[in-house]
Amino acid sequence: MLLHVSARLVDWNRGLTFSRDGSVTSDDHPPPGAWTIGDPDSLFRLEDLAAVSGCKLDVSPPRQFLQAALAVGSLKSIPFKWMMPPAVYGEYLRRLRDESWDLLDAGVMEYYSSCFVSTRRLLRGLQPTAIDRRIFDGHVRDGLSTGQLAILQSFRPDDSGFAAAVRYNQCGSRTGRLTGRSGPQILRLRKDLRDVIASRFDGGTIYQLDFVSLEARIAAAVGDMEPERDIYTHLAKEIFSDRYTRSAVKLACLSVIYGAGRKRIANQLGIGLVDAEKIAGAISDAFNVREVSRGLLEEAVATGAITNRFGRKIIATDKSSHVLYNNYIQSTGVDVAMHGFGKLVDIVGSSGIAPLFVLHDAIILDVDPKREADILALGNSPIAIAGFSVPFYVDAEKF
Repeated sequence: MLLHVSARLVDWNRGLTFSRDGSVTSDDHPPPGAWTIGDPDSLFRLEDLAAVSGCKLDVSPPRQFLQAALAVGSLKSIPFKWMMPPAVYGEYLRRLRDESWDLLDAGVMEYYSSCFVSTRRLLRGLQPTAIDRRIFDGHVRDGLSTGQLAILQSFRPDDSGFAAAVRYNQCGSRTGRLTGRSGPQILRLRKDLRDVIASRFDGGTIYQLDFVSLEARIAAAVGDMEPERDIYTHLAKEIFSDRYTRSAVKLACLSVIYGAGRKRIANQLGIGLVDAEKIAGAISDAFNVREVSRGLLEEAVATGAITNRFGRKIIATDKSSHVLYNNYIQSTGVDVAMHGFGKLVDIVGSSGIAPLFVLHDAIILDVDPKREADILALGNSPIAIAGFSVPFYVDAEKF
């Protein structure tokens, strides 16, 4: 196993590659299969492995040298090697090497290899989106707020009519929900401004494939339920004998998953506290929330973290039962969605279909009119996700 420290952390000329036997070589690029530090484009980044495993890896130089570098320039303009005396830099490299080997020996690579890397490959396969310049210019002239204008400007097309490709940060949140790193800020773009997104195909359409009731379905599966495709209608019938509407049951389910108090449920549904307690309690029992939460709390107390269904570690900064439960469901949902998106992209192929964005529980596709029927057909097919006995489903609709 090899460990490559990027040239960005050395002298911007060549990086350093460490081997287990103690040898060190100077390389322009990471050798094949090497784990890297300081390389934002690598598939196998130690910083990411640390982030998803709850382990420590401090890539920063000592604070006093960082402060000195900031006083004379920016961190991007000074390689780490020249921020500190040679002896201190040598100690910095030794610490980084030792912490890296400890991390690689900690037995936490299964999730990274099986989930994280496959998600990164999916995200790297996203393509630039075409932009309708006329609509874009019209929105720019509409007098948007400074914040929304800045978001819209991230979609500004180049001379070929395309925006930059989106880049996501997989470690920008504790639960793994994607955050924007660069390119179009699709996660923050207002719905009424989405019409700037155009098709690259003649007569093409932008579609979204959205997982149906994803978090509620995961909560049901974790609680050993096997709900029908429409989980809210299923619960309304099976648990409440249709005494509550589908929309009321949906609101109550999400309130249970997100830890809303009974008073809030009562206010949102326009019912009394007693009825709110009954409906929330029935859903909690159906999802087996108490037992699942108890196990998560025991894990959090023992280890300082919880583990989602796929093995991702989530640091338990708040050990409240409802927070742990929500973090578990939300983080598991991220991995279910990414697994599912990968399957969907493989199913439809690349001919006449260009994946553009991931938007929470949905993937956005640019679709040639000849392939529309194939996209719409996906809404009728269950999606199997490893580790779950229940199938998942997507809705296909225009974006």
